[in-house]
Amino acid sequence: MIALIVGALYYTNTIQTPFLSLLNGIRSHYHTSVAFLAQQVERHFFQATHIAELEEKLKLYENNHLVISHLSSELNNLFLENL
Repeated sequence: MIALIVGALYYTNTIQTPFLSLLNGIRSHYHTSVAFLAQQVERHFFQATHIAELEEKLKLYENNHLVISHLSSELNNLFLENL
């Protein structure tokens, strides 16, 4: 089997062309797959970082909402006392 492959690679173009096409197809598929996986990994980590940032913002907004609710309640109580 190995002798046929080696022979095909070094002798005629008619035998050599299909093997080279197959090898180029495999190489192209490999590079495409590696690029796709790298993009997916980068996307995953970007997404994880973005989620962490959004969680921090949510905590800040919830805290601000509590402060505003408390101030609003105090303002309403002051208004009712001065009526």
